[in-house]
Amino acid sequence: MQWPWRWGKQVLPQHTDHAGVMWHGGENVELRSRIAGAEGLRLPFETQFITGAGQLAAEALVTLALVDRDRGKPLRRPPEPLARALETLTRGC
Repeated sequence: MQWPWRWGKQVLPQHTDHAGVMWHGGENVELRSRIAGAEGLRLPFETQFITGAGQLAAEALVTLALVDRDRGKPLRRPPEPLARALETLTRGC
């Protein structure tokens, strides 16, 4: 499985949960993200949170939809600059 975007992040108090999955007392995590594949008008992004010990702490799936703010309607295709950016992000560059 390809994860084209990877970056490290210090866990902050607002990132923690009551179950203690991630702890803000100096813990760092690696975030791995990718576009999961466009589904019509939807853009699903998957992210994994990997602890410093290399264990999967959490996963997230966020689905975005493009909307024309002026008309309040979904866009059938992204504007050209956004389409190019999404292509670059999909390749992981």
